[in-house]
Amino acid sequence: MRNVLLAIVLCGSALAGPTAFAQATQPVETSIIDFEQGTPFSSWVRGQCPYRWVKADQYQALWALTRGAMGRGVGGGLDADNYDWRDINSGCRYGKTGGQFTTLEFLQHARDYDAAPLVTANMFGGGYLDENKAFVSVTDNPDGLAADYVRYTNVILPNYHRGDESELTGETLRVYNSIRDWGDKPKLLAPGEQSVPRVEYWEIGNEPEVNIPSVHADHSLSPTDYRDRYKLMAEAMRAVDPTIKFGPCLTNPAIPSHQWLPVLVADSDVQIDFVSYHPYDGGLKSVWEDSEGMAAALRKVKPKLLSKSAAIRSIMDQAGRSEYELFASEWNPVSWEAPSQMQSSMANAIGIVESCFTFAEDGVRAANFWQEPQNKAGPAGAFAGLVNDMGDVLVTTSAQMGYGYETSNFRFYVTKNAQDDSQVMIWGLNFDDHESVTINLGLTPPCQIVSATFKRFGKARGRTTLTSNTDLAWSQHDVTSGFNAADFPFTVRPAEISVLVLQFTRTSPTDEGDPEPAVADTEPAPPVAPQRDADIEKDVPAVAVQPDSKQVREPSVVPVSWQLRFRFEDPRRVSVFLPGRTEPVVYWYMLYRVENPGPVEVDFLPRFELVTDTLKRVPSQIRVSPEAFRAIQRRSGNPLLVPPERAVGRLLCGRENARHSVAIWPDFDPQARGFRIYVGGLSGESRRVPNPAFDPSKVESETNKRYYVVFKTLEIPYKLPAGPATRMEVRPVRESDEQRWIMR
Repeated sequence: MRNVLLAIVLCGSALAGPTAFAQATQPVETSIIDFEQGTPFSSWVRGQCPYRWVKADQYQALWALTRGAMGRGVGGGLDADNYDWRDINSGCRYGKTGGQFTTLEFLQHARDYDAAPLVTANMFGGGYLDENKAFVSVTDNPDGLAADYVRYTNVILPNYHRGDESELTGETLRVYNSIRDWGDKPKLLAPGEQSVPRVEYWEIGNEPEVNIPSVHADHSLSPTDYRDRYKLMAEAMRAVDPTIKFGPCLTNPAIPSHQWLPVLVADSDVQIDFVSYHPYDGGLKSVWEDSEGMAAALRKVKPKLLSKSAAIRSIMDQAGRSEYELFASEWNPVSWEAPSQMQSSMANAIGIVESCFTFAEDGVRAANFWQEPQNKAGPAGAFAGLVNDMGDVLVTTSAQMGYGYETSNFRFYVTKNAQDDSQVMIWGLNFDDHESVTINLGLTPPCQIVSATFKRFGKARGRTTLTSNTDLAWSQHDVTSGFNAADFPFTVRPAEISVLVLQFTRTSPTDEGDPEPAVADTEPAPPVAPQRDADIEKDVPAVAVQPDSKQVREPSVVPVSWQLRFRFEDPRRVSVFLPGRTEPVVYWYMLYRVENPGPVEVDFLPRFELVTDTLKRVPSQIRVSPEAFRAIQRRSGNPLLVPPERAVGRLLCGRENARHSVAIWPDFDPQARGFRIYVGGLSGESRRVPNPAFDPSKVESETNKRYYVVFKTLEIPYKLPAGPATRMEVRPVRESDEQRWIMR
C-alpha cells in the first residue's frame, strides 16, 4: 500500500528501546514491504580516504570503517599532487605527518578489509617546499611517474615477493630501484603472503581548479592544460596496463563557470571511465544550533546531491558519453572545514547515512568520506552501522511509500544483502530535534521471524539532539518475542538513527491455513570452495592421544560408527564494529561444509576448539554477534551460509542436504605463534580409557574420574608466520597437507 498514515509522537511520550515494537502509538495503516523486490547498489558508496598521514594507531580503525567499500589514497586530497609515491618524505608538510604509510601498506589493508583501492596520480610530478613551508608544484615528468606507479602496483606486486629481487629485470628492476625512501618498510610482499588487489581505478590529479598559495602554490591548471595533462598521463599509464580505468577528479562540475569537465569530454580521444567530484555541503554549518534550520538543511542533503550528479550527467550526455561511472571521492555533510564539534555531531551522523543512501539510490558507484571518521563520535557510529547493516540491495524507501523528501523530517530505507533472502534491514533517520516518528510496516511474502534486533544510535545517556557530539553510541535490543512480521510499528526517536534487523524464514499456507516455516538450508548446493577436503571416509594417517598425552592410541582403521564428510577453509581474521563499541572486535573464523554420506540420519553436534602453542584453549562461540556473522557471510559470498547455532541439529542423508556454516572464535593470545584446531562431532566413534591421574584413595567424582571417554577428533595444526605486530597482515599456514585424526 502506498497511502500510509504517519504517527507523530511527542518527545516526552516517545517509546524507547524494545517497547517501540510492543504497540503502535496510534492506529495506523500498514505499508507492506515486498522483500523479494529491490534494486542492487554498490557498497562502495560508504568508502573512506585512508591517506598516508593518518596516525599510525588509527589507521586500522579507519580501514575497519572502509570494509567492503572503496579506500582512496595513498596521498590524500591536494597532497596527492605533491606526493611522490617513491618517497614517504616527499610532498607537503602535513602529508609527512602521521604514519607515512607506503603504497604496499595501503594495498595490504585494502586486501585485509575487502576494499577496492582508488589511487590519485600526481598530475605535476615534482615540486619543493618554499621558505614559508608551502609546497610549490613543478611539472616534472608526471606521465613517467604515473606509469611507474602503475607498473609497481599492477606488475611488480602481483608477480614478485621478497626473495625474488634477483628475478627483476628491465623496467621492473628500474621501477623497483627507483623507490628511494620507504625507510625500513618492505617494498614487496612476504614469501607466501596473500596477494594484494591490483589498482583498477586511477584519478588523474586532484582538483585542478584549486590553488591555495599559503599551502599549495602553483597547483591549478586551466581546463585546456588539464585536458592535455590528463591525456599525456593516461596514455603512459595505459601503455603499462591497458585494463586500468581513468577519471578526472574535480570539485563541482555543476558550476557553469567550471569548464574543466566540458573541455575534457569534448575531446573524443580522451578516455573517461568515471568522473570523480566533491559534493561538499555547508548547509548544516550555516544554521548550526537552529534546530528548525538544521532539520531543513538535512532535508536538502538529498536534493543537493542529486542536483550535482544530474549536472555531471547532463554534461556527459551532451558530449555523447554514456559509458562512465560517478565517484563522489570527497564529501561531507558539514563540509571539510567545519569545526570539530560539528564534525563529531549527531547531525553529521544523520547526514552521512542520508548521503550514503542517496548515492545508492542515485546509482553512484563509489563515494569516499572526507575525512577520518574513526576519531569523531557521530561519523564513527554512522559508518560502523553502515558497514554492518547497509546491505547492497535497496528494497524500498519512505519516498516510495508516499513521503516526499522535500517536506518530511525523516527518512526510511529498507535494504537487504543480494546473497541473503532471509534478512532485511530497516533504517530510520529522524531530522527533528523534538518529535519521534512512527510508521507501521509489514513484510510480504508471508514469513516467520527468526530474530528481530532493534538498534538505535544516539546519546548513551540523556536526550539526543542534532548538536550532540559526545557520548554517542549504538544500543541493541532483542525484540523477537511476539514479533508480528505482517504488521509492526517502527519508531525513531528525535535526532537519532534506528535500524531494525529482521531475520526470517518464508512460510506457505498449510491445509489448515496456518503458516509453516519453509526449509531454507536443505536445497541442493555447491560446496564452499574449500582449500582442503578432510573427508572422513578418506584413508588418512590417524594418531590417537590418550588424556595424559604420553601414550598414543589410534582410532579404528575401519569405521565402527557413523562418519560425516567435512570440508573447510583455513581460518581467517575479521574485525567487526559492534553496537556500543568504539573499537573493532577481532574474531577468527573457519568456513566449512558438512555432509552425511551414510544411510541414516544423525545429530550434528560439532565441537570446535582452538588451542594455542601458549596452551590457551579457546572454544568456538555458538551465538556470536549478528554483526560478526554478517561480516563473515559477506566476505564468504556464500548465500547458503548459516550461523553456528543453526548448523546444529539433525543432519539428513545425501549431498543435497549438506550444511554450510562457520566456526567462530574470539581473538586469542597475541604471543601465540601457532595453534591447533580440534573438530569433534564428526564421528560416532568413542572409547573409554583409564585416567592416569585417577587417585584410588579418593572417592570417584567429576574431578577424580576413573575413566575418560574420548572421541574421534580431527586435528589441524597451523603456524602464524609473523609476530603480534604484523598478525593482521598474514594468514595462518597449515603445517601439514594431511590432517590427522586423534582420540580426544
